[in-house]
Amino acid sequence: TVRNLDQEDVQGTEAAADHPGGEQEILLPGHRFSVLLRAAGFLPATLGPFEAGAAPEVLEAVLDRSAPVRGRVTAGGAPVAGARVSAGRAIPPGIRFEVNGLLSRFEGSDAAPATTAADGSFAVDIGEAGVYHLLVGAAGFAAGEAGPLDVDPTRGLEGIEIPLGRGGTLEGRVLTAAGRSPEGTVVCATRADGNPRTVRVGLDGRFRFEGLTAGPWRVMDLAAEPDPAAVSLSRVTGSAVLEANCRVEEGATTHFDLDLSARDGTVLRGVFRLGEGSMEGWSASLADEGALEPRGRAPLGADGRFEVRGRAPGRCRLLLLGPGEDLLVLDALDLAAGATEWSLSLPAGEARGTAPVGAPVALVIHLGGGRYGIAPLQPAADGSFAVKGIPAGTGRLVVLTEEIAGGDPDPARWPSEGEVEVR
Repeated sequence: TVRNLDQEDVQGTEAAADHPGGEQEILLPGHRFSVLLRAAGFLPATLGPFEAGAAPEVLEAVLDRSAPVRGRVTAGGAPVAGARVSAGRAIPPGIRFEVNGLLSRFEGSDAAPATTAADGSFAVDIGEAGVYHLLVGAAGFAAGEAGPLDVDPTRGLEGIEIPLGRGGTLEGRVLTAAGRSPEGTVVCATRADGNPRTVRVGLDGRFRFEGLTAGPWRVMDLAAEPDPAAVSLSRVTGSAVLEANCRVEEGATTHFDLDLSARDGTVLRGVFRLGEGSMEGWSASLADEGALEPRGRAPLGADGRFEVRGRAPGRCRLLLLGPGEDLLVLDALDLAAGATEWSLSLPAGEARGTAPVGAPVALVIHLGGGRYGIAPLQPAADGSFAVKGIPAGTGRLVVLTEEIAGGDPDPARWPSEGEVEVR
């Protein structure tokens, strides 16, 4: 894999392909860049940085071998052959990572999946240091997992044992208010591993999931079944802790009823504007008071109008999430029975500055009246950043520590690393 890294855009561009003879031609960008090289079974290497037009005609690199993570997959003490073992990178503190709108405790990695041998053994090559989870899938077994594992690719890890089981069963009913049918409700069961289970219930509201990994699960309803062909990923400020509401036991059946009876009494009709552009790509959701985790999303129209239904009356928090999942606007409000009207128009601005490096960081903008804008930043290697299209005002640089990730819901209490004006 060869990646050209623009120092003002850490996402860069990537061209992944086979390189016969270890050679590859790349089109050089018109700005300062580095070249990152990755190959399965080797440690990554970086060449550069190079100034635009000043790179040598030929770049050479010698990659060092990485040490794999080795272990064995078993079931009842016997080896499991043909199991697929993959590595997921743990999400850093202060970041909420979602797959199709659902929390995931880890994201994909560059490590190629491994298949267990006849004796159940496996070796996964992980080229970058970090904290990982090993995920195991095998026919006839519930998903297995080992982690978190602190991986140093220069040393590797040995002796990782991953036992598999047949899993347990989770069943129940969708409960609705009198006169409302549960038919068509999409029920989701997730353990925040990026592989949720869903089912659409019938008139009786019953649902059943079999072969679930033993441990904590969250059962919830979704606006629609996730489309496996349209995967969306997001990284926003928030907690990566699964808010479980039931527990599955190995070889047992857990009964859990999903009670939606209190959700039928409210509708929030809102209008949100940021600057002069279209609001398409934004979404709105309602969460518990002080929470940062969205629960179902309603899209905004180009004019900023949206409608969110199905929450019980009372105090809650409105979360407005920008396109690309890189901006969050929060507001506290009281939902009345029936319809509640809401509107907010904010000027847009841009900001430049220097932020701490080595940890997740965000710009928190106080908008008055308990409202906040939160923009996660991606500083360059020297800490410099530039961000635009965010609410104007005075922002505070905040390092997203474990305490914040653990659930402090009030951005006003988050420690500041300095102020930045958004104009």
